[in-house]
Amino acid sequence: MKKLHPQFIASLFLKWNFIQGKLYSKSYLLLLIAISSYTQLTGQCATMPAFPGCTPATSTPLTDGATINTGNISTLNGTASFSNITLNGGQLIICGSLTLSNITLNSGTIYINAGATLNCNAGTNAILNSGTNLYNNGTAIFSGHFIMNGNVTVINNGTLTTPFNYIVIQGLNAYLVNNGQLTSGGFMAWIPSSPGCLCLGDMSATTTNYFYNRTTNSVVVPSGYACLNVRQYASNDNIVTADTGLAVCIPASISYSGLPNWGNADILNNCASCSVALPIELLSFTGHTSNKTAVLEWVTASEINNCFFVVERSTDAMSFTAIQTQNGAINSTSQNAYVSYDNSIEPDVLYYYRIKQVDCDGVYTYSNIISLSYADSHPDLEFIINNLYTESIELINEEFIEKIMVYNTLGQLISNSKSSIEKVNYSNGIYFIQVFSKSGKTKKYKVVKNKK
Repeated sequence: MKKLHPQFIASLFLKWNFIQGKLYSKSYLLLLIAISSYTQLTGQCATMPAFPGCTPATSTPLTDGATINTGNISTLNGTASFSNITLNGGQLIICGSLTLSNITLNSGTIYINAGATLNCNAGTNAILNSGTNLYNNGTAIFSGHFIMNGNVTVINNGTLTTPFNYIVIQGLNAYLVNNGQLTSGGFMAWIPSSPGCLCLGDMSATTTNYFYNRTTNSVVVPSGYACLNVRQYASNDNIVTADTGLAVCIPASISYSGLPNWGNADILNNCASCSVALPIELLSFTGHTSNKTAVLEWVTASEINNCFFVVERSTDAMSFTAIQTQNGAINSTSQNAYVSYDNSIEPDVLYYYRIKQVDCDGVYTYSNIISLSYADSHPDLEFIINNLYTESIELINEEFIEKIMVYNTLGQLISNSKSSIEKVNYSNGIYFIQVFSKSGKTKKYKVVKNKK
């Protein structure tokens, strides 16, 4: 595939917008004032709607050449390779693997389930027209340009890739939300586009070779910390972001047209990738119990501006309480291992744990949640078997015992005692002993007598 120079591509889009309508130049300022910043109003990125399921009751299987009109739902479960589909107001639900040569997006909604894939691999552009929504929890690959016109929403919680070409936002109220991994040959926040048109979720990674910004505060990070990795070239006519939660990862070889204009972003020079730009790269968070103590362990691959960790505990996985604090490495490019002990846990209670990672500027993120518990060994019910029933069963802490019941393999009760079982003439075989404590606890034992 022949690659076009980035400045030439940019000039094509500028000419296209100029031809499409004169409204842009006349009313852009008024519209900008009217809408202000999208995320300043909402305080967060747009969220993913509820997934409708892989086979809604009124859906039909997707076929090659299908046009999905308003009110219709088409589903793809399994694997298929089609030449063309048209989305015309309806819904497309992908729960398998779909490869397309061409896709026409007039309006409507595409859902990509976790583990599913949409691969548009023929190099034709994917143009998202007004009223089109793409919700990706899996993998979406577009080999052509990915062009978002006005009134379009794309939310990526998985992997979204345009490996050879550009993602272009060139319409008002068009928003791209990345909560996962986004990779493109180039990115353009063009004219007109709304402030906050690229909204980055906490710990998300966005990587592009070429970055063009024509909109003030086009990138927002409402909470947490996100990475924008620009590998070769940036042309920022306006300030990119007012948020301090954005890390811009750039190599020493990057070139600019004009000023960098990254705004309040944290600039990481000589940065290799987003894996070292995000505050911490958590490799694992695990736990186990030992001697009535919860042992919590986590490992980081790298840390940037990481002040400390807070270990939090819950019994309902909803309301967490801080129980310990550990200092972080501040800045580190090597692995670091941490361990924390919680010796205040009770038996037979399920505890939930998570790690809160706090930056030195107060920004924080949470780890995954793990659960731990340990069973009470009921020491008041323990006993010692002497000589495999040749003599007696000796109880430990006999004062706590309510009664002892012995059954044979037929389930017949052969002894019911409130004290030690002594010198009972049992024949060889298997027996089941059930011990009841005065506190209401019960413990069962299986024993074998094999006297010669």
